[in-house]
Amino acid sequence: MHLRLLPVHSKLADQHDVARDVAPNLPVQLSQHQLETYNALLNPAIDVVINTAMTGDGKSLAGQLPLLLNRQRTIALYPTNELIQDQYHSVRRTFPHWKRSAEGVALLHGARLDALADAALFGGRSDQLLQLLRNHQLVLSNPDIFHTIMQFGYQKGIAPDWIAGPLRQEFNQIIFDEFHIFDVAQVAAVLTGLLFLYTQGTQYPLKTLFLSATPGDMLLPLLQRAGFADRVAVIQGTYSYGDDHDPSLWRPILQAADLCLTPKPDGGTESWVTAHLEDTIFAFFRRYGKGAKGAIIVNSVATAHRLLKQLTDPCAKNGITVLPNTGLTDRPTRTDSYAADLLIGTSTVDIGVDFQINFLIFESSDASSFMQRLGRLGRHTSYTDALGHTHQFAAFESHALIPSFVYARLALGYKTEPALLTAGSAMRRDMLRDAVNTAFPEPARYDRYLADWGCFQPAKVLYALSDRTIKDSYISILPPLEMHYKRLFGVSMRTSVRKAAAVRRDGDGSLIDEATSFRGGSPFDSGIFMPNQHEPLTYNLLWLLANLQLRLLSQEEFCAEVTRRGLNPKPFTRGYQIAFFAAGEFFAQREPVTINLDRARDVDWSTVRYGQAQVISGLQLDCGGFADLNKLNRQLSQRTFVALIYPGILPRDMQQATYLPGLFPLYQFEGNGFSGTIAFGRQALILDTVLRYRTVRSLATDGPMFL
Repeated sequence: MHLRLLPVHSKLADQHDVARDVAPNLPVQLSQHQLETYNALLNPAIDVVINTAMTGDGKSLAGQLPLLLNRQRTIALYPTNELIQDQYHSVRRTFPHWKRSAEGVALLHGARLDALADAALFGGRSDQLLQLLRNHQLVLSNPDIFHTIMQFGYQKGIAPDWIAGPLRQEFNQIIFDEFHIFDVAQVAAVLTGLLFLYTQGTQYPLKTLFLSATPGDMLLPLLQRAGFADRVAVIQGTYSYGDDHDPSLWRPILQAADLCLTPKPDGGTESWVTAHLEDTIFAFFRRYGKGAKGAIIVNSVATAHRLLKQLTDPCAKNGITVLPNTGLTDRPTRTDSYAADLLIGTSTVDIGVDFQINFLIFESSDASSFMQRLGRLGRHTSYTDALGHTHQFAAFESHALIPSFVYARLALGYKTEPALLTAGSAMRRDMLRDAVNTAFPEPARYDRYLADWGCFQPAKVLYALSDRTIKDSYISILPPLEMHYKRLFGVSMRTSVRKAAAVRRDGDGSLIDEATSFRGGSPFDSGIFMPNQHEPLTYNLLWLLANLQLRLLSQEEFCAEVTRRGLNPKPFTRGYQIAFFAAGEFFAQREPVTINLDRARDVDWSTVRYGQAQVISGLQLDCGGFADLNKLNRQLSQRTFVALIYPGILPRDMQQATYLPGLFPLYQFEGNGFSGTIAFGRQALILDTVLRYRTVRSLATDGPMFL
C-alpha cells in the first residue's frame, strides 16, 4: 500500500504574546508550543509540564528556554546514551546563538562517572558526581542516574541524603525526554524521586518537564494518583498540513514523503532487502545520486549486522557507503555511521536522534516505534558531507515492514471492519498515527506491579530518611510523603518496609535489589570484542551465544587486550560482566540456547513457588557450536540470579497465555525432569505479577505434574 504523507507545519507564536523582556533575547521565532511550555515552566501554580509536540518540532529547545533566558539550572534526562550524545552536540551548536557558553554543559552517565573517578586524585564516584552537579548549569544524563541518586546511592558511608538532599537546591528544573518508553515500574520510580523532592516544600521552586511525541496514556493517571492533578499542564503542538502556508505564521518541520506499507515477509527484512535491492534501494540512490542518504532501522541487532554483511559488497560496487549503529557498535563507528550513505541501526537510533536522511526502511513491532522511526524521515531538506558540500533532498521515501495482521487492518480490513487506510491517498501524519494506534495491539500494562514490587522503591526512601543521622531533618515531611506513596502504590508503606527487611533476612535480598533498580539488573552482561572495532563492548551473554561465533577469554586476557589498545580496562574489573569473549562471524540464523537447571542450587521445586520470583544459583547453559561451554558453565555456576521458573509451558506458549509482548525475553529451561519457561531479572518480577492474577494451566493442576 502506497500513501503520500503531507508536509507538516508548526504554528509560530504570536509576537504579541511574547513578553517584552523576553523578545529581545530570542535569536529565533518560537513555535506556539515552545512559548506555552516556557510560560508554564515559569508559572508558580504549575509543578509538572507535559509537552507532546510532534517529532522535529523543537521540544528540547522548549525545555531549555528557562535556562537560556533565565539561567534556570537544569538536569535533562535521556533514555539512551546515544541520545545524550546527540543532545550534547546539539547544545554545543545552538547555545552560542543564545549568547550562552556550552562550557557549563556536562555529560553524565555511568562510564563518564567511572572515568572521572578513575582520573581523580582524591574521592570516588560520589565526590565526582556532586562536583559535576554543582558546577554546571545544564547536566545531560539518564534517568538511571537520577533514580540511583533518589534511592540514596553513591553514598559510601556518607549521610544517606548527601547527594539526594541538596538536589532540589542545585537545580530549578528536571527534564525527562522520550518518557513514552518508560514502563509502569520506571514511571513509578521517577515519581518516587519527584515526590521526595516536591514534598520538601516550596523554598526552592522546582519544575518537571516530560517530553514525548508518542506519549501513551500511562503518565497522566499516575501523576494524578501521586497528587499532582491540579498542578499539571499538558501542551500540544498546533499543526497545519499541505504546501500553501504563510511563513510568518507557520514553520515547516516535516517534509512531504512517500510511504509504502508492506507486510513483513516470512524471511524477514533480510529477504525483503534481497528482493528489492535493485528495484528499490539502488534505484533510489541512482535516481538522486549525492542527493540520496538513507537508513534501515530494524528490531534485532542480529538482523542489523546480517544486513550489514549482506549489503557491504553490493553497496561498495555502487559507490554507497554503509555502516552500522547498534548496541554492538563501538562509539567511533556509531559516530561515522551518521555520515554514511546508508546507516543500518536498531533502537539505539530511533529514539529522538536527529537524522539527515531522505530514504528510510524500517520494521516496527508496536505503534510507538512505528511513529518514532517514521519520524526520523523528512526533518531536513539537505545534508552536508564530510568535505563540507551541501546536497539538497529532492524527494523523501519510506518503506515500513509491519506484521501481517497489522497490515491487514490498515490496508485490507479486519473481519467486518473496513480498512483503516486508503491506498494512494494523501495522509496527514496525525491521521496516520491514529490509524496505526488502532491497528497495532495496545502496549502491555502491568499496573499491579506497583503494589507487588514497585512499592519497595518508596519503602527504601522512607527507610533511608529514618536513618538516625538525618531523621530530624526530614521528620516533618515523612507523614505527607508516606501518604503520597501509599496513594500512588496502593499499599501500606510500613508493611512494604517490613516485608523488604524480611526478604533480606531470608537471604533473598537480590529480589529487593532488582525491584529497586530503574531498568532492572543485567545478570548476563558480558564483555566482548567485535571484529574490526577498536573499543570493547558489553552485551547480553544469552543473545551472544545464540547469534555469534565466540571465543571465551579470561578477565585477565580481556583486560590485557583493552590495555594493549590504549584504553582503560577498569570498567571491566568491577564485576559487572559475567564473562568475556572475542567475537567471530554472525550465525546464518539464531541458534537455540537452553537454561539447564539440573545442578541448580536454591531452586524451590515445590508447586507453590512455580510462577514466583526467587533467587537461584548453579545455573548452566546448553548450546551448540561453543567449544568452551564447560569452562563457561563453571563460571556461571558461581553466580546467583533473580529468576522465575514455570514448568510445563514453553516460552512461546507462555507469551500467548499471558499476553506478553513478542519481544519480552523468556527462555526455555530443562531441569529436575521438567521443561518449561524461565525469566530473569526485572522480567521475572513482571511475570511474577502477571501470574498472580492470571491462571495458566500448570498452576491450575492439583495432582502430580508432568511425570
